[in-house]
Amino acid sequence: MPDERAVRKWVMKEGANLGPQYALAREMGFDSLAEQVIEISDTPCLGPDGFVDNGAVQRARLMADSRRWFLSKAMPKKYGDKVTQEITGEDGGALITRIELVAVDPRSREQAIEHHDIPETSSRHGLKGQQKP
Repeated sequence: MPDERAVRKWVMKEGANLGPQYALAREMGFDSLAEQVIEISDTPCLGPDGFVDNGAVQRARLMADSRRWFLSKAMPKKYGDKVTQEITGEDGGALITRIELVAVDPRSREQAIEHHDIPETSSRHGLKGQQKP
C-alpha cells in the first residue's frame, strides 16, 4: 500500500482522474472507522484476574468517542447527529388555527401624531428635523 504522501501527490497531479476514486477510498476509510467503533465497544475490558478493568473501560470509551466525534465532523450527513425542531402550540396543537383580515379605518396624520406613531418633524424621506413641504 502506498504511503499517504504518494497518494496525496497523485491526487494533486491527477485530480480530475483520481477524484472519484479518492472520494470512494475516503468514504471506505470512514466506514472502516465506524466499524472500529463497534468493535471497540463490543470488546470486553477484562483485567488479568478476569474482572472488569475500569482503566480499560475508560480507554475503550475514549477510543470509541474520539472516532465517533471525528466521523461526525468528517461526514456529518452520514455520521453526524440529526437535529430536528418542531414547533407546536398548546397541548401539541397547531400554533395558528385561523388568520383573519379585518378592515380598519386609516388614521389621519394628525391622529398619528397625537398617538405618537410618527414624530411631528418627520419628512417624506424619513429625515428628522426637517418640515414636510
